[in-house]
Amino acid sequence: MIPFSIQYQLSYNDYLKINWYILFRSRLIIIYMCAALLSSSMFVLTLKEKEAVMDNAYFQTSIIFLAMILFIIFFTWIRSKSIYKSNSRLAELITFNFTAEDMEQIGDSFSSRYNWEKLYKIRTVKDFLLVYHSKGVMNIIRVPSEETDNINTLKSYLKNCGYKLKIK
Repeated sequence: MIPFSIQYQLSYNDYLKINWYILFRSRLIIIYMCAALLSSSMFVLTLKEKEAVMDNAYFQTSIIFLAMILFIIFFTWIRSKSIYKSNSRLAELITFNFTAEDMEQIGDSFSSRYNWEKLYKIRTVKDFLLVYHSKGVMNIIRVPSEETDNINTLKSYLKNCGYKLKIK
């Protein structure tokens, strides 16, 4: 594998996109959205009857599910904004150096080196590379289009070397 580097500064919009992606990949959110859609459609179907709208059980259930979904989306947006603004390292220009042995991350105020054996998972999402250190901690790397071949080479290298690493 040929070593390569990627320099990237994470913007707030990119950080928010990744948070939305992670949120909407959750099975629980999908179940809530389906339940809200089903409940809302049942409410619309029962409107033909002459009962009061507020007494309709489907209406009340629809409101509860929709309120929960809106709360989760709003809370995610507020939380993402707060985390990005409070953590100055997220906005630094970071250089990621990829070699056959490890990944090195160099920022203005820090430097880290991660061995491939110690990482949890690597996932590519659209034009991002997500490098998970554990189930909840990850590095977000925006991959320029000219580096896509290097990322694919890195993933195939890691698969062939037998590292106990989830690669998607």
